Amino acid sequence: MNRILHNILLFLSLLLASSCTRSELFRQDGVPPGMCAIDFSVVGMGEGVSRAVSASGKEILVKDVHVLFYKKDDDSYITYEHANVTAGTSKFTFNVPSGIVANTPYKTLIVGNAHGHVPDGYNTFDSYLSIASSMNYEQMKAQMIAERGKNHSMGGPDFGGLPMWGEMVDGEGNPTDFEYHEQSDGNKTFNGSVRFSRSVSRIDLMHLAAKDLIIEKVKLCNYRNGGYYFHNDAPYGKIVPAAGGSDGWVTVRPPAGDGEQKTQEVMSEMYAFPNIVPVVAQNDKETTYIMIAGYYQDGTNNTSENPKKKLTYYRFNMAENGRSQILRRNYRYLAKINAVRGEGAEDEDGAQNAESPMLDYEVDGGWEEGGNGTVADTDGSYLSLSRTQLVFEGFKDISEVINVKAVNKDGQKLTWTIESAASAGDEQDAFSWKKIDDTSFSVTTTKNNDTEFVKNMHLNVKVTGKDKLQLPVSMMQLSSKTETKVLLVEGQTGTVEYTLPGSGGSLRLQVQTGSPYAEWIAESNNFTSWTSASFTPKGGDRSYLTIEVPANIGSSERSASITVKRLASKKSSTAAAGGGGGQVDDSVQPVTINLKQPKSEHLLTVFPFPSGGILNVNGFSADAANPNGIIFRKEFFVNLADPNNYTWKVESSFKKDYDLALSKTNELPLTTAANFTNNTACLDKIENASHGEKFWINVFRTAPGDPEITGTITVTAVPKSGGETSSVTFSVHIQTPCDIDDVVIGSLVVADRNVRATPRMGAGGTLTRALNFSNNTQTHITGYDKNDFENKGFVGQYYNWTQASAAKFCEENYAKENIDDEKKLSEFYTTADASKWRTPSQTDLNALNGSVRFSKQRAFLVSERKGPSNRSIGCFLPLAGNATSGSTSAASGWYWSSTKDSNRSNSYWAVGPASSSVTIGTGSTLGTVRCVRPLK
Repeated sequence: MNRILHNILLFLSLLLASSCTRSELFRQDGVPPGMCAIDFSVVGMGEGVSRAVSASGKEILVKDVHVLFYKKDDDSYITYEHANVTAGTSKFTFNVPSGIVANTPYKTLIVGNAHGHVPDGYNTFDSYLSIASSMNYEQMKAQMIAERGKNHSMGGPDFGGLPMWGEMVDGEGNPTDFEYHEQSDGNKTFNGSVRFSRSVSRIDLMHLAAKDLIIEKVKLCNYRNGGYYFHNDAPYGKIVPAAGGSDGWVTVRPPAGDGEQKTQEVMSEMYAFPNIVPVVAQNDKETTYIMIAGYYQDGTNNTSENPKKKLTYYRFNMAENGRSQILRRNYRYLAKINAVRGEGAEDEDGAQNAESPMLDYEVDGGWEEGGNGTVADTDGSYLSLSRTQLVFEGFKDISEVINVKAVNKDGQKLTWTIESAASAGDEQDAFSWKKIDDTSFSVTTTKNNDTEFVKNMHLNVKVTGKDKLQLPVSMMQLSSKTETKVLLVEGQTGTVEYTLPGSGGSLRLQVQTGSPYAEWIAESNNFTSWTSASFTPKGGDRSYLTIEVPANIGSSERSASITVKRLASKKSSTAAAGGGGGQVDDSVQPVTINLKQPKSEHLLTVFPFPSGGILNVNGFSADAANPNGIIFRKEFFVNLADPNNYTWKVESSFKKDYDLALSKTNELPLTTAANFTNNTACLDKIENASHGEKFWINVFRTAPGDPEITGTITVTAVPKSGGETSSVTFSVHIQTPCDIDDVVIGSLVVADRNVRATPRMGAGGTLTRALNFSNNTQTHITGYDKNDFENKGFVGQYYNWTQASAAKFCEENYAKENIDDEKKLSEFYTTADASKWRTPSQTDLNALNGSVRFSKQRAFLVSERKGPSNRSIGCFLPLAGNATSGSTSAASGWYWSSTKDSNRSNSYWAVGPASSSVTIGTGSTLGTVRCVRPLK
């Protein structure tokens, strides 16, 4: 009876297990109780930034998975689980550890194929994971190094799965924590999945000139022997100089096709961990390259009858010389040979050390620092970006600007926006971006990248209402720790030749040392004989050597040379010990610049003559000195080819009293005040000057938002008694890299305009920039179509002190008019933060008073925070007087505080055209109000 009952119960249990309902014994999907099944995918093989290629079977193979679990609150390690993956499936099943609680989020680190890629010094990957117990999440993430278990420079049928790193993602593909839910029947479910991607780069070769070179075999050289699993790109592993060895060779199939169409290719057989080289030279020891062994068809050694008699070697750098090499994980790079210039080197060492390439080649799909992108729709509208990829040095506050053009078929501008398009591994907080105007936006690095990693981020530029008009923008910040040793002048080594015009001019050459910590020096023994000539004596990596020479008024051509030398890195071990940094690095060959200059054919020359005939001047300064004064001065020498029979004159088209003034022999004092009335010390013409004399241009300080001021300087050779005249002209562009916006000073935010002035939010949510107002009716800034007195919309309303000190005054009268809950224009104007705006106290005004600056009889504040492209931010303090007895004519500003003294008198801020102070006054006066709020 017992046996019969036992069989019945067994039958019932099997029946339940095979039914459509869940069971504690077995589930329909084959997942046992207590375990969790997770779907996974492997992302495609990226190429460049806009295309992708098909991945081969071994590139998407996941054989086993390790998942490490961490507490979310303190990043402490809990445990790990391992799971095998059944071939042909896209799911793995693992035991949920006893310490992992249902409905609780946990951070995870995930590795794929780790059993095939065990770090050096360990027998298994599981034994390696013993280090996890002594580290938190971030520490372990930084330490999980995918050391080379197999040679990733070659493939083959037994290669196995590539090293993978994974992350938990939700249903929309966004990174998420692991959080499982336990059903009433004991089933454990997780609503997300795991996304894997490869930890190595794939390098393919397409040989389009096989009629001239039959490639026998190839291998990667100078690749890295390891790389982090848990980051997009990293130069962690040591460089492996494979040249001279026999390992890693991949045999190449014979050429396909006939005659001129013969080709060869190597696909899905070469892999390498990421590599980063800031500056590539043809023969350096840091750059990853392909060593090629083949038979050059020269018709002598290798003939049509015996095409494989003599084997020679070639070096194919996986980057353009003089540019950065960035081999990124999970990317495919296509190396293309277009032509062969001749027979290669006798051996591998000869090919590795060759100074010039013997192949005409390109790397398609590699990271490019320039280039533009354009996309159009069927209506004829299009979106065009000047750049779609940006590469930054490893330091903060480096900015780049991208120009945008979005128009319809009739040429009318279209509205566009920038949005984050962050993908796996991106670091959004490493970059900031901001729309400058309708034609451009900027991207700025927010912090130093002092890690071993490269930091990436992606944006998307979209035209409003046109789904097809959008373009991706990819950013990358290099590591500040990455360096190599090169010396390049305009991408050249050895000796370079330049001829300068006889009339004089400037030569600007970029010098690259390969390291942000290594400088260069320039020296010359014979250049000093060129009177008034000069060159930059010293600089840093990627800075410029500027050579300036006057006219050659001698009787014949002249020549000189400058030698550029690399200095040892200030961050080297010897430098740290006091013996290397700043000294000449003898291991790097210097570059010699040979200069020639023919005799001048002109009657006069101006030195230094601006490059391209345009002198760009920054007319803005946040410095407290020189109220309304001069910000920039520059001297120019004038030489005459016939000093005995000629004099010279100089004429300026600028407004001499408040834009740019000329002076002879000496510069004007910096304290020379800009005004809108005649100052006899400021000149716009100088006459009857002699050979060798000089004149100065003196530029007055500009203010936030000022338009660019352009004009010309013309110098003319004038005959003393009959004869021809000769003139040279150059332009001066006075620029103001300072935008008008809210100002941050200390812990305060200052509104960019007065209460009840023209609101910030214009039609369609666009920003209406504040302007300056002044009761001085002569204040008319060059570039504006009207003077400042007409900008009455930015005066605001006049209030007496009792009104100004009301507790809710700024919240109700300023914040409410400028609400910006979507933060289109600013982070400071949300409804939730409206109550933070307040009338400033006397303490607030005292804190702000020291930050007042002056330009051309105008007062303004300068923010301690920078804006896009490292531009300054400022705002005006309109000089609108006060409205007592109906008078608003004083060229000064009265700004109320909320503070009163024991006599109930009020504190106010008195701002004039050249000074400001905080004082006590009468509450009956009607003045303006500028609101403030705490920064946070």
